[in-house]
Parts: sequence; structure tokens; C-alpha cells
Amino acid sequence: MTGLQVPRQLCRSVVTSLLYQLMFLLPWVSPLFGQSPAPTADIPHWVRFSGTLRDAQGNPRSGVVGATFALYKEEQGGTALWLETQNVQADSSGHYTMFLGVTKSGGLPQELFVSGEARWLGVQPEGQAEQPRTLLLSVPYAYALKAGDAQTVGGLPPSAFVLAAPAGTGSTSTSNTIERKPPLIARQASQSLLTYWQRSPAIEGSTKNPGA
Repeated sequence: MTGLQVPRQLCRSVVTSLLYQLMFLLPWVSPLFGQSPAPTADIPHWVRFSGTLRDAQGNPRSGVVGATFALYKEEQGGTALWLETQNVQADSSGHYTMFLGVTKSGGLPQELFVSGEARWLGVQPEGQAEQPRTLLLSVPYAYALKAGDAQTVGGLPPSAFVLAAPAGTGSTSTSNTIERKPPLIARQASQSLLTYWQRSPAIEGSTKNPGA
């Protein structure tokens, strides 16, 4: 009998030791099993835009200026598909840089661009009429949506859009730009459309006199 009692006592000792260890570890281990996967935050869709603000006499406006930015289907008239109002900081020459969609929780809506139609961007400084609209032309090759791209327009990269200056502005030059990463392709646009160079750090629109 004595030979049988020793293993039993040993087993009880081992079991008791394991129970104490589990009781000690339980408060540390249980939170790990109770954790749920962290929700994936939606990445805002913003586009960096640069332009120039001038008053009715053509003089540059400087300082903080309120402006409304709107997207349209048409070059003139029509109802805005999307708009937002921001305070932009203009330098002594009236130049400013801002991000379209930054005031909206989801940035620029994806639905604005999935149809494949061009969009016109209108800028209306506070106390003035809306400036001539700027044409955004989509490049067909870039219609694949890129989830997780932090600098996108409705899921499309900035390189998917070509910026053209408003028509009918004579030989006046504009400084509206949309910044992008190095482009995937290079092509030459014509007349009032910009030149889309491979090494250019930004997409820039400038109006040229067709007769020049």
C-alpha cells in the first residue's frame, strides 16, 4: 500500500501546482482571447489642388480667404455634384494649395468618378463670382480602383486625371495644379490641354492661344 500512496501524493502535488500556476496566469491570458480585431479605418480620398485667387480688378488676394470648391458635369451652369467650403492661405501672389475633400469624413465620393465622365472644378472665392471652371479628364488606363491609396480621388490615383485650363480665357496663364506621383505613362496633349511629361512633378494646366 505504501508503494501506491507515494505516486498518488506526487500526482496530487503536481496537479495542485498546475492549478496555482493557471490561477496566476489567467488574469494575464484572458484579455488576449477577449480582444477583437481592430476595425480598419476608411482611408480618406483627398486630392491636392493649387490655384490663384484674384479680386475683381485682377489683383492677387493674400492671407486667409474663404472659398467654395464644387464639381460639375458641365463647363457652365448645371447643379454642383459635390462641394465644400474651406479657408485657404494665399501668399502675396495669390497662390494657394489645399486638399479637396479634407473637410468631409469620407473625402471625395467614389461615385463621382466611376461613370468615366469628365468633371469640372469650380472655385468661388468669398464675396466673388465663381472662377472659370477647370476640366478634369480621366485617363482610361487608371480606372482600376486602388484600395489603401491615401492620395486618391474616389479610389483613383491623382495620375488618373489630366488638368486642362478653362476654355475661352485667351492667352492668360493659370497656375492650377494637381500634384501626383511620377506618372505611369507620358503623352503630349494639344492646344489648351497640358503637356503630360514623364518627369513633371505635377499636372499643370495652362491656356495657350490656338493661333500662336
